[in-house]
Amino acid sequence: MKYDGLTGPEEVRKGDHQVLKNYYLLKGKAKNKMKNADDYADIVSSGQSFLPLDKTGCKMA
Repeated sequence: MKYDGLTGPEEVRKGDHQVLKNYYLLKGKAKNKMKNADDYADIVSSGQSFLPLDKTGCKMA
């Protein structure tokens, strides 16, 4: 199943029901560095890091 989630495109992998999606590492900002109430963090890194299905050991398939 594929759909648009809060962090962009997401997919529920059939073989183990793992949700494959982007993740974000954030660094919070001090209140005096915020431009507005929604400017509370900087993105330090983003990406995906999921084991291939044949490496998970999942028996759901």
